[in-house]
Amino acid sequence: ETTLKEIRQQHPRQDGHLASLSELYMGANRLPEAMQSLDAQLALNADNLLARFQRGIVCMRLGNFDDAMTCFEFIFKKQPGNLDALLHKAVVQIQTKKYKDAIAILDDILRNQPTHRAALMNRAIASLQANELTQAQADYESLEKALPDSHAVHYGLGTIAWNRKQKPEAIRHYERYLELIALNQPGTPLS
Repeated sequence: ETTLKEIRQQHPRQDGHLASLSELYMGANRLPEAMQSLDAQLALNADNLLARFQRGIVCMRLGNFDDAMTCFEFIFKKQPGNLDALLHKAVVQIQTKKYKDAIAILDDILRNQPTHRAALMNRAIASLQANELTQAQADYESLEKALPDSHAVHYGLGTIAWNRKQKPEAIRHYERYLELIALNQPGTPLS
């Protein structure tokens, strides 16, 4: 950090060191500092799409969803085929409880890339939150075939079964969820 700051002092019109600082701060969860570094990059080059994307991620992590959406929409206007920007727009919609809007975006992604796992997972989540259990179950079952050891998939399937009052099925998936999360994320508090 000290070295990168010194380089910044020596070369204020270059942005490579700012990109490195942003990565450093994001990795250390020092989000306000990451935002400052990203804003400095964008002041040098407003069309820096990587800095704009990372700024959107930082905004999401800070809970500033309007600014995050603005970042992703800017990128998508510059690069209409940018699926990462589109996917993150959908994630913002999920975070702000606009599930139908998120599903519409995710449907577009999945029309172009039917096996896009992140889009499929997010559509499953949005569908479950929107109480569209049939769609959510179809998505989670597709994911279960591809990712049989995903704790998130079993949690989703357990929740669907619970909402449908299928207690034995819900218990089976929730128990598998607990096994997998204990295995894949040791130390996670489970209550």
